[in-house]
Amino acid sequence: MAATDQSRTDAPFESDGGLPVNALFLILFGCFNLIYGVLLIPILNGSLRSDNGATNAMFVIAFAIMIGFLGMTPVGSFGESRLLFVIGLALVLFGSVAFVSPGTLHRAMRYVLAAMLLALGLIRLPMFLVRLRRSASAVPISFRVPYVLMHVLCLLIGLQIVFHWPDWLLVPELVLLGICQLVLGGLAVRLGPAVPGAVPYSASHLLLGRMKMSMRSQLMLLLAVTMVFMAVMVVLAVMRIAPYEGSRASVEFVFITAMQVMLVGSTPIRDFVPSWPLAILGMVMASAAMVASILPGLIDGALGAAIGVSNLLTAGFGSVHLVGAARRARALPPGSSRRFLWRIVIVSAITYGLLIIFGFNLLVPDVIPGTVMLAVLLLAGCALGWLSTLLDKIPKPGAAATAA
Repeated sequence: MAATDQSRTDAPFESDGGLPVNALFLILFGCFNLIYGVLLIPILNGSLRSDNGATNAMFVIAFAIMIGFLGMTPVGSFGESRLLFVIGLALVLFGSVAFVSPGTLHRAMRYVLAAMLLALGLIRLPMFLVRLRRSASAVPISFRVPYVLMHVLCLLIGLQIVFHWPDWLLVPELVLLGICQLVLGGLAVRLGPAVPGAVPYSASHLLLGRMKMSMRSQLMLLLAVTMVFMAVMVVLAVMRIAPYEGSRASVEFVFITAMQVMLVGSTPIRDFVPSWPLAILGMVMASAAMVASILPGLIDGALGAAIGVSNLLTAGFGSVHLVGAARRARALPPGSSRRFLWRIVIVSAITYGLLIIFGFNLLVPDVIPGTVMLAVLLLAGCALGWLSTLLDKIPKPGAAATAA
């Protein structure tokens, strides 16, 4: 979980001279594919135990965040929109079911991932070739070759998933795909918006009904919805409708937190302007979550402890911000602004209190009764979701330094 210092909320995430999001995700997926390709060697030899269902689900969740929060889809880049936001959020939840519930929706998840990869090869690649034919000089040749190769490899992997080709073919395909994506990510950093699929990230707000939400608030809302979803999955497990793995939930929380760090600079200590050090930190965290997805049980406990510490840090540093916010609220004259700031202070205080309990339970499991923790998870998700709808309504960026 990441704290939010509202004074930093509107800092631009620029494509020109900043951090191009297409480059970030190319590098991120390059790391994912390279790690998976290398780990497949001992997995296929029987030295390591893997979980293909959870791995496919994690790839779908990563794709879904690109689609819903950045408008980057397998068939083209469209920018942010309400429709894509809803589709992305639905895909995240769909992938979460397969991720935290062993044996559930794994077949469906396999074909969803295959459809995304096939779309890259059968739709996006021809579109690029048509564009290249019209204006070859618009894309440097150093970018064209790995870009075409990346889409061809995506097509081959998608066909392999559909037709169940031998698994050993995935090793060279994934390693080569990862190398191509890392090369393309480096080139995209240097070339900027000139590369295909470039999506300049800005501090502009996405309209969700009557609400305007910044990227930071959208990711906070995603975390809140995921917490409520995990509470629902616990109930389904108790009713013996679907199995539930709590350690996998911690891995998914790590991945979402990694996206907050990488994309908007949100950390448990405070919010920062997005930067390469934070982007690299987010990629490392996301890669650790991917390793945990591929090799269940290997580092799940460590990631759960990390999320527990993150929650405690968020609550601790956030409480410091709340003291200043409460002082500013008392100093304001009676009126709507004062009431609104007090509302944020109260909701934030409730959220931090619940996060302390949640974090403590992750560090010292089985001390707090399961029923209590279920209520805490549900209430924390609801409080965090409410808070995500309030932060962007603050009139001035420095008016309240509160969040979760």
